[in-house]
Amino acid sequence: MGESTVKELLSRAIDEGRKAGGSFIDVRVEEAMFEGVEAEDGQPKEAGYGVDQGVGARALAGGSWGFSASQLVEGREAETVRDAVLRAVKLAKR
Repeated sequence: MGESTVKELLSRAIDEGRKAGGSFIDVRVEEAMFEGVEAEDGQPKEAGYGVDQGVGARALAGGSWGFSASQLVEGREAETVRDAVLRAVKLAKR
């Protein structure tokens, strides 16, 4: 996703969270790259790498906080971010 696309996606999710009753919404998207090597008896056995992407959302509603996090799924980023925000608001309103 491009930077402007991410900003638009987050802005829409924050707006939906406010409409659902959140007075403050904080959304973070994170991407982590990793690589590793597995060894057996001092000899390399297997190597691998990958990328994990996730979203975390905090919401304040009625004086309480809610938090929700989820792994991002390619092609469903907007839905995943929106759902995380709405879950955080729902938890804060409990």
